[in-house]
Amino acid sequence: MTRSATIALAAVGLVFLLPSGGNAIAADAVSVSGFLHTRARYETNVFEVADKAGPEADGVTNMWVGLRLRLDPDEASRLTARYEAAPRRYGSLARQNRHDHLMSLTYRRRFAPSLTVLAVANAGLRVQPDNAVHEYAKQDVSVQGLYRWNAAWTSGISAELRHKAFPNFSRGDYVSVMASGRVTRRLGGLSSVGAEYQLRSYTGAIDPRVLVSDVNRDMEGTRHAAGLWAEHMVGERLLARVSYRLEVDTAARELQAQERYRREPEQHADDDDDDEDGEEDVDFNFTNHRPSLTLVWRAPARVTARLSARAHAKYFRDWVVPETGQKRHDNLTLIRAALKRPVTTYLSAQVEYVLRRNASNDPTQEYAAHAYSAQISLLF
Repeated sequence: MTRSATIALAAVGLVFLLPSGGNAIAADAVSVSGFLHTRARYETNVFEVADKAGPEADGVTNMWVGLRLRLDPDEASRLTARYEAAPRRYGSLARQNRHDHLMSLTYRRRFAPSLTVLAVANAGLRVQPDNAVHEYAKQDVSVQGLYRWNAAWTSGISAELRHKAFPNFSRGDYVSVMASGRVTRRLGGLSSVGAEYQLRSYTGAIDPRVLVSDVNRDMEGTRHAAGLWAEHMVGERLLARVSYRLEVDTAARELQAQERYRREPEQHADDDDDDEDGEEDVDFNFTNHRPSLTLVWRAPARVTARLSARAHAKYFRDWVVPETGQKRHDNLTLIRAALKRPVTTYLSAQVEYVLRRNASNDPTQEYAAHAYSAQISLLF
């Protein structure tokens, strides 16, 4: 599916969801806002390689700048269009430099006090001239439904179609279809528990950042993911969240032992790092256990402190460690500590530390990486 076809499909769906009637939209129902985030970061192990491989350290500057248009046709509807540009520049590692573009269209409609439907269409482009195999264009369309049964119980279902094309990798595109369901139980106040299940079916080429090989084509497979979580407000200022997620990915075929390729432990997905695309479609043939803990403390002076820790126990089914003949097993630890403070209504500052440490029965895959950053955010 091409990018234009995907966006057209989303537009058709939105037309059916838009409210009927000839009433004019009031001027105060339209708003335009912008944002600019700039981050300076120092990374001790940019490529996440083993210590004996000679980790490279470098500074990197990220920027996210964009505009958001919001339209409220009536009290039950909201349409939002958003564009974002995100350049990234390293001090000396030019092949890591890139710039991303992302456009999104979101339509939210409340059909009843207990039923809300959300339709989303996204289109993105990554340009990385000095390492062109990383370039891609992606599109996705999704629909989500949220139903509130009563004050305590809420359930939701969603479906997504995703397409990803690699212009400098001629062995096919990546296409996936996803369906998911979740249920949430509010226990009182800001405390809640929930569960979710997701099924994704994919076909085509795996992301060439992971696998650059002639066999990277027609890699059909399925991904099952199930999760549990709980949130609880401790006192008036501390929010605690614990979660567990199990992922099982099975591709139609496994690669042979002599096929050497780079396997991502998926550490960048869902870790609140805006520098990454946050997608979880870059690997295959594994079982992953993912517990996490997040603490958010809101201090009296509008300062917010955040501490999160997550572990990945990831078992690969087709990566054989040459020295031992065993299947690869990773234990990845992620720790993130951040402090954020509003300077004015529209300006805020944040400092952050991130640790990524991977222990593996394959010595070539063990690494430790530290990152220190400072960020300024402007809303206008």
